[in-house]
Amino acid sequence: MRSPEHAKLHALVVEACAGGAQVIEVGANPAVASSRPHTLAPTVVLGATTA
Repeated sequence: MRSPEHAKLHALVVEACAGGAQVIEVGANPAVASSRPHTLAPTVVLGATTA
């Protein structure tokens, strides 16, 4: 994905985690996805709330 979209999604995941949500990276090897530029591992966010 393009850099602006990657940055926005990453920020949303970080914000959810800081707000108490459980963030789980899933897939066969999420660390490999995270090491590639502009790539997020498939991620499940549980318990997120809206502000």
